[in-house]
Amino acid sequence: MENESNLTDREQNCLDKCRKMEDECRRMWLRAMEFSPRLAAYCHHWHDFTSMDWADLLAHNRDFINIAPIHELGGAEWFIILGRQPLLIEKCPIINDFPENYWQSLLKDYPWFESYRKNLKK
Repeated sequence: MENESNLTDREQNCLDKCRKMEDECRRMWLRAMEFSPRLAAYCHHWHDFTSMDWADLLAHNRDFINIAPIHELGGAEWFIILGRQPLLIEKCPIINDFPENYWQSLLKDYPWFESYRKNLKK
């Protein structure tokens, strides 16, 4: 990345506008795919999505599990995902590392997670 301090005020203004539009475009794709997952086939911005973007997508539609970089998702992202898509618990590679407060919160909505949790400890 070039040093931005070498840019003129006008160039910096243009750069700032471009970055803002890129971010807006990414957010529009996310909203569109949440509304209609079939639009994912037309998206060329996967590399721009943050891990939290992926968490939101998966929370809305578990079918994105087939394309999501699940190895990059952390505990907070998986907590969001499992809060809306509990059947993805078997896909969570870090379930053994969940803190107790995550478990307690999830167990309130999904008491059947307790049997899953007990099987993890074996």
